[in-house]
Amino acid sequence: MTDIFVMGVGMTPFGKQFDKSLKMLCAEASSQAFSDAGCTAGDVEAIFFGNCVQGHMEGQDMIRGEIVARAMGISSVPVVNVENACATASTALHMAAAYVRSGAADTRARRGEDVLARQGAHVQCIRWRLGRA
Repeated sequence: MTDIFVMGVGMTPFGKQFDKSLKMLCAEASSQAFSDAGCTAGDVEAIFFGNCVQGHMEGQDMIRGEIVARAMGISSVPVVNVENACATASTALHMAAAYVRSGAADTRARRGEDVLARQGAHVQCIRWRLGRA
């Protein structure tokens, strides 16, 4: 089995951030992860976007990952939107690891974020860059 590893991590503060959109939070965490990994958005070969709630709240069901990727200037890569209740983030990471391990890509991004309510909620956005050893 091919070893893979997390090369960079970024995360927004956990808490109520009503002044920031999902796109803004993802851009912030992604920028941190790219810096940590020493790469750019142009290095991303696939995206596994984990989110359970925000699409329903913003009317963007089914294409949440594509909308955030587009806002960050990432295009022409496969985007897999993952929704699996409390296991969404771990499922997206598992799928991303399997994708890299299969040889389909050397670098891929995995994101997980949720805004559970427009008011009185928390937001967490994490991005990893995985690579093969």
